Amino acid sequence: MPTFAWVDYEGLLRMVAQRIADPRLLRLIELWLRAGILKSGEKQKTDRATPQGAGVGPLLANTFLH
Repeated sequence: MPTFAWVDYEGLLRMVAQRIADPRLLRLIELWLRAGILKSGEKQKTDRATPQGAGVGPLLANTFLH
């Protein structure tokens, strides 16, 4: 079951692309997803969660859960 901590990026981007036609906005959303996190001052890549603390995180997670 999908949660905020585990979101399939490719599936989410496909769902968003059904509603958004602008490739620049789709690319921006992809960059938000793959931005990574700072942990102990070091950047770590992420491949499965929505950005926590970012305004777009809950929006993307709810889109995926819809």
